[in-house]
Amino acid sequence: MTICAIHQPNFIPWLPYFDKISKADIFIFLDNVAYPKSGSSMGAWCNRVAIDMQGRDLWFSCPVIRESGTQLIKTVKINYRQVNFEKWIYTLQCAYAKHSNLRIITQIITEVFNENHLFVADFNISLIKKICKLIGINTFFTKQSELGADSFSSNEMLINLCHKVNASHYLSGTGAISYMDDEKFLESGIHVLHQKQNYTESINLVKKYSIIHHLITTNISNWGQFDA
Repeated sequence: MTICAIHQPNFIPWLPYFDKISKADIFIFLDNVAYPKSGSSMGAWCNRVAIDMQGRDLWFSCPVIRESGTQLIKTVKINYRQVNFEKWIYTLQCAYAKHSNLRIITQIITEVFNENHLFVADFNISLIKKICKLIGINTFFTKQSELGADSFSSNEMLINLCHKVNASHYLSGTGAISYMDDEKFLESGIHVLHQKQNYTESINLVKKYSIIHHLITTNISNWGQFDA
């Protein structure tokens, strides 16, 4: 049995994203689809995420360059004219100064920032991979843009990607419920698994935030424990 999971390369995503990766044998970054624009800031999960600022939700974001028309996720560039890296670190220090794990996370973010990625997707993918290594996730990664499967409906595209990596099972997150057609997957020889949200009570309280909240505020021995 080979389990495949597929998701956009989000910006320092929330804990269930990494739980999904951990349950898959192969994880495909969906980078050759339209970037979900939202206003002039292009605010989307691809360039922003919530953190806990002393009891209130705060958007932690990476500025990107908006261009006219549809942009593919893989083509969206980081706006280095607006990036204030020192402010990133200062914000994290203000939010999590009392936690000793903060140093580990800021070091990883610094390493990826210093890689000078042109595109936000590449920045995100590098950081996601480093976090996976940190918490002991050994899933194989690839990108949609490396595999093809672009000109299909949502279901057909996912099915085609599963076939590209010879997966027997597709692991679906809760966000796909509105458009997933399990029967089409079965007809193509792909069995569908649904990610369960059975997190521990303590993790349930923080799962809406970036995984860095979990890593900073949780004992290192519990970093990779997602399920109840």
